[in-house]
Amino acid sequence: MLYDTKQTPLFAKQFKKMHRNEQEIIVKEVENLRANPATGEDLVGVLKGYKSIEIPRISGNFRLVFRVLNPEKLIHLIAVGPHRTIYGEATRYVKETGLYR
Repeated sequence: MLYDTKQTPLFAKQFKKMHRNEQEIIVKEVENLRANPATGEDLVGVLKGYKSIEIPRISGNFRLVFRVLNPEKLIHLIAVGPHRTIYGEATRYVKETGLYR
């Protein structure tokens, strides 16, 4: 069974700024994630309870930060972007929006 996805406004804004080819790659990775939500690296600190995956085939070492909500069968797409900035942006977002546990 495929999980549903929900985008944060941050994810939607970052996704919209990307080149169409990059968007297509991310859509494919999200589809893979929907089929296998256990995929990904567990994060620590403020982002404990969240995961990230590397987005291959995009220059700049991109990552997707997400949270899996098992009872709801939902993947909450938090942020997507370059490795060097994505964790700081995701941390700020979860603190500001109250998604911090």
